[in-house]
Amino acid sequence: MDTAVLTSATLHSVSVLQTYLKTVEKGAAKSSLTPCILDDDPAQLEMLAALIADIGYEPITTSSPRKR
Repeated sequence: MDTAVLTSATLHSVSVLQTYLKTVEKGAAKSSLTPCILDDDPAQLEMLAALIADIGYEPITTSSPRKR
């Protein structure tokens, strides 16, 4: 299973995230992609997880890379 790591530092806006996810969605079956969201800001983590869940993925969320 492939894992994509997304952070708010590399994705500067929601529109960038949505564009990225649409590209990923075209290139991989949803069953083969598990997005991993890493962010130390709980609000950003929750917002990004909700956006990804809205398009049908089950993201893994963490505030520390050592937790997962």
